[in-house]
Amino acid sequence: MHVIERSRIISESIFSLHGISTLIFIYLLLAPVASEHLVTGIIGASILLPCDLNLSINPARLRFHWQDHSDVVLYSFNKGVEQEYQNKLYTNRTNAFQVEMSSGNISIKLSQVTPQDNKNTYWALASLFDSNDQYIHVTKVCQTTLLVAARFLTPKLTVNYKEMNAMCLTQGGYPKPKVTWTIQDLSQPQNCTLDPREVQTNITLDPESGLYTVWSQVNFTEI
Repeated sequence: MHVIERSRIISESIFSLHGISTLIFIYLLLAPVASEHLVTGIIGASILLPCDLNLSINPARLRFHWQDHSDVVLYSFNKGVEQEYQNKLYTNRTNAFQVEMSSGNISIKLSQVTPQDNKNTYWALASLFDSNDQYIHVTKVCQTTLLVAARFLTPKLTVNYKEMNAMCLTQGGYPKPKVTWTIQDLSQPQNCTLDPREVQTNITLDPESGLYTVWSQVNFTEI
């Protein structure tokens, strides 16, 4: 299996049909999502939500928080006090880099990425205070959209010459893929992508893990 970032996962299998060399490509296409600011997180892993104020700061005069598209607070920092306003949905899932805050780094790490985090947009809002504890400015300084993915296991291709069909099975991936079969007769210059009506495909979602299982079959007599 080969992975093309954010857009497709491809498996290739080669077998012979009664002496005719045939190359079959099985494509699991993950539809790309258009956005200007994207990071890709792997389910179960951690992802950095980056933000740099590009100035020197006294953390004792800094207040900032990260919130999601529903204004739910992921992480809060209030003049040295962490997580004072954090929503319980993100308990034990976020942390910042306090030793780097003095240089303006207010990035956070989001842990345990889940399918529910997919396509969420997060904003960092920062407030600076002067020596008299007065606001200098408040601004929405960073915006990041998170795309969530999980790699499918290497597809298992089974060829049944008696039944004249080929079956592909893979699981553990995200998001929901589109499956196509492409046939290449090595004696022909052009590949042939099968019509969806020529392919039987079943894609199921595991309600516990949020990951997909894909089963797909094509008959040789339709090739």
